[in-house]
Amino acid sequence: MNNKGKTTIRSLNESDITEVKKVEKESFFEVSDMTDSPDYGYGIFVENSLVGFCTIGCADVIDDIEAVATYPGFNGDSLLLSDVFVLPEHRAKGYGSSLVREAIKMKWASEKKNELVFIEPWDDEVKRFYDKLGFSSITDDIMVLKPSALISIKPKAETVSAPEYIQDLINVNLKKDLYDNEEICSYCHGTGLTVVDNKYGLRSDPNKSYTNLFPYKHQALSFCQHCYNGIVHRCKLCGEIMPRGMLVHNCEQQETINEEKRKQELKELMDNAPVAPKEVEDSCEYFYSEYYSYNEGYFTDWDEFFEDWYDNHNEDDEKPEYVWITERVDMHIDADDIIANATENLYEDAMDDISDEKCKELQDLLDRWCASCGVMETYVKSNKYKVKIPWENY
Repeated sequence: MNNKGKTTIRSLNESDITEVKKVEKESFFEVSDMTDSPDYGYGIFVENSLVGFCTIGCADVIDDIEAVATYPGFNGDSLLLSDVFVLPEHRAKGYGSSLVREAIKMKWASEKKNELVFIEPWDDEVKRFYDKLGFSSITDDIMVLKPSALISIKPKAETVSAPEYIQDLINVNLKKDLYDNEEICSYCHGTGLTVVDNKYGLRSDPNKSYTNLFPYKHQALSFCQHCYNGIVHRCKLCGEIMPRGMLVHNCEQQETINEEKRKQELKELMDNAPVAPKEVEDSCEYFYSEYYSYNEGYFTDWDEFFEDWYDNHNEDDEKPEYVWITERVDMHIDADDIIANATENLYEDAMDDISDEKCKELQDLLDRWCASCGVMETYVKSNKYKVKIPWENY
């Protein structure tokens, strides 16, 4: 028996038949005929009034007995939880969860052994309820509760001591052939190994708290997370030890090198690009320059560019010689992509049965829709041509 304040959970008997029949009227279950069977029906009482019940019997009456019979641990004493019901006005108070947990524990106690408990939930909401109690699905219609999910079986702490093995393992001189920027890892002292806790917790641990969810350990030797094979690398530029797995350090010195390399690549790209013909330059709506500090580098006329340049640079700063043209990009939806996606799960070569005429019909429709939907044109940088900056005019 479990008492929690004014709430009592116990096995039902013949003296409860009147209370049971009252609750039965609001449920789909018939439990009153079984109150004379010891340790079969269980009820939850609030202020001595029955507000819910359940039954626990033999699992061999399950409809899909073949699926259950092949489940590991199933035997003739396995149990079936059924007829779980709590009066509507007493729901959302934890009574259902308490009833199921305590009834199963009392059944196990009366049987003097902890057997598997099966349940046949009738919809997804019921499945979610039992999932929170530790049940797991084995088919679409059957769930099972293992004793370890409800009863906290704490692990036995055992210290592993193997001095001879450890001595043989570490009583060696490890050879390390080091380059100039390599050195022994200070965490594992060059062994490449550390002790890891491998912490874990128990779902049904009564002592579990939010401040200590994983109080147990499976300590073991594992590879050091700070090095490879006991070796760390120092950055040749700044001298700091680089994190494990990093081939290039992200220090200020390296960032300076990266920036210079980027500028050189952009300069070479600009140097090798042809100068735009006059008709291309005149038709260009936008130009692009990384030296223009507004609108992500895009500008429409030279006045904007020069005003920004002289506001943000000194007279002796090296002036760029060229800027990039831009190309217009309009919204586009490809008909072939849509057709390929629509026929992907159809019969083989379904897309090939659509004529070119029908594909063009869809493409024309999509083009008209894109043109009329209100999305404005977009201009993007193009490396196709460069345009000389008219410094002489400003």
